[in-house]
Amino acid sequence: MIKLYNFDELRPEEILNRDIRAEKNVEDVVDGIIAEVRARGDEALKEYALKFDGAKIDDLQVTQAEIDEAFANMDPYFLETLREAAANIESFHRQQVHKNFVINEKPGIVLGQKYTPIEKAGVYVPGGTAAYPSTVLMDVIPAKVAGVSEIVMTTPAGKDGRVNPVILAAAATAGVTKIFKTGGAQAVAALAYGTQTIPAVDKIVGPGNIYVATAKRKVFGKVGIDMIAGPSEILVLADGGCNPAWVAADLLSQAEHDKLASPVLVTDSPELAKAVQAELEVQIPQLPRAAIARASVDDNGKIIVCADLHKAIEACNIIAPEHLEVCVEDPFGVLNEIKNAGSIFLGRNVPEALGDYFAGPNHTLPTSGTARFSSPLGVDDFVKKSSFIYYTREALGEVFALPEDTDYLAIAPAVLTKLAARYGAVRVGFTGALTPEQLAQYGKGTGVQGISAADAHSFLAALDADTSLSPRRSAAARAAVWDAFFRQALELLPTTLPQGLREVSGSLLTSLTAVDLAALERTLEFLATSAEPVDITADALPGDWAGGHYTVSDASRAAVQSFFNLSPAAAQSASGSEP
Repeated sequence: MIKLYNFDELRPEEILNRDIRAEKNVEDVVDGIIAEVRARGDEALKEYALKFDGAKIDDLQVTQAEIDEAFANMDPYFLETLREAAANIESFHRQQVHKNFVINEKPGIVLGQKYTPIEKAGVYVPGGTAAYPSTVLMDVIPAKVAGVSEIVMTTPAGKDGRVNPVILAAAATAGVTKIFKTGGAQAVAALAYGTQTIPAVDKIVGPGNIYVATAKRKVFGKVGIDMIAGPSEILVLADGGCNPAWVAADLLSQAEHDKLASPVLVTDSPELAKAVQAELEVQIPQLPRAAIARASVDDNGKIIVCADLHKAIEACNIIAPEHLEVCVEDPFGVLNEIKNAGSIFLGRNVPEALGDYFAGPNHTLPTSGTARFSSPLGVDDFVKKSSFIYYTREALGEVFALPEDTDYLAIAPAVLTKLAARYGAVRVGFTGALTPEQLAQYGKGTGVQGISAADAHSFLAALDADTSLSPRRSAAARAAVWDAFFRQALELLPTTLPQGLREVSGSLLTSLTAVDLAALERTLEFLATSAEPVDITADALPGDWAGGHYTVSDASRAAVQSFFNLSPAAAQSASGSEP
């Protein structure tokens, strides 16, 4: 009999005991299966089909003749229902399709995002104790809507070597590209790594037993997966106005799937709780799969009684169920309070089976409490997002504060310390570079400031680390520091330094790669041959030294070309040096 609990006396871990990680022996079996499939391909799949399913398989791929035969012998009413369900599912999932977008708000700058479908999807459909044509529709149709070009389905064959005809009919209706007779962990391995017959795919979706779930976890990274699905779950949130026979029937709709399924009722009505408890005992013996439902209800079933409806919703959010039925007087009034659930069924007239098989929303849902952070299968599972960025040369110059006709000096802050070590404080004018508020942030007042080499070093480092400062402001402040030091130490500006560089010393910047490579060549020569040698950091712009002369190399020009998106001809022109 299903157990009754008082929510106020129940610890969260007592309702969240749903770890889906496999035991060590399952892990070992799956590791062995994956290794065999990778090593022997189709041969291993046929051996596993005989061993696990009792099926002798000659050809792994389902033929068109087999599909045609399945359709020919199918109940017309079933086919009509199948097509109607497929139409509902497609209509719902078309609403999930994202649109690409482009942002062009600033001159010369284009940003955007585009969606691209994955090329190959693998769909796993369980066999075994029951056939699930609805799973085929739910897993395949979102992939088709997303634009996946090749959809490969695997499902185990019966002892006669044939796939259940309702599965074939559903696959053909949904638009599967190829169908293969293999199941279990071996099917997952085949989809991930490929065999002589089965192509490797980009993503694997679909539910399965613990061996399938473990295999999906093992191949994740080689391929994408939808989720690690555990046993089925249903939670019915019900008030005292509900029919206990209906509530019991909905709980059993999942209980009969699997002995490990979790049927849970959460209610604010002690009377309903007791009535549902009794009704379950009436209905279970009437089920075709009564033994399975019995085990599910007795081992994993719960009825949780709460003080009020809000407490009941709190319990639902803690449990984060796969299926959540909201059987209350005003379901839309409490919808926003529900935070964690895979699929939500609103009102007393929406049985779980309606959503799982026909209505349109997907029934491949997060289990084991993972609805706290994951979502039902959908179109998003079959597409990738890519961002794109485009800048014109002029736009890049604006971003990096690159005024036209300006020379740039690429030099490390440590060099500043070496150059000015023997000088005291140098007067630096920051007016026009930083606002009074920004200067105050760095502990400096407005106007002309006294600054030592060490202070300048730390100040420049702070500028580099300040992400709130615009590039133009940062560049202007660095230029002010460099101009002050070079003009105070005029002996550091001998005639050997290019006249043009001396004239624009106020524009010397420390954190930008040189645009004028010819000026950089001469500057590095000067620094290397000065009376007081200094350490030079030129890793960002590699070149060649020969006889005390620095020459910008092809690698240097390539770096600038890449950085500024210049053409090779423009890069060489900017360098002012021979190839």
